[in-house]
Amino acid sequence: MKNAAKSKAEQKYAELQKKDMSLLSDIEKASKVRSEKSAKLRKLRLEKEAADKVVADAAAQKAKDERAAKPAKRVRRASTAS
Repeated sequence: MKNAAKSKAEQKYAELQKKDMSLLSDIEKASKVRSEKSAKLRKLRLEKEAADKVVADAAAQKAKDERAAKPAKRVRRASTAS
């Protein structure tokens, strides 16, 4: 009787261990998927920021070139007759 009970307990324990390992494996898979998704989104964000910076730099350079191309306006000074 003791052997049967012990064997049954060991079998139950082995089943629980297997279930725990399966659960841990599922958790690790979910964590890996989440990490990969975060890395992908970070890469996309950095690429977008770089593209936006290129566009902003080009716009700034264009504005600078336009200001440089315009002749400076002369400011008339009021004559002071003293």
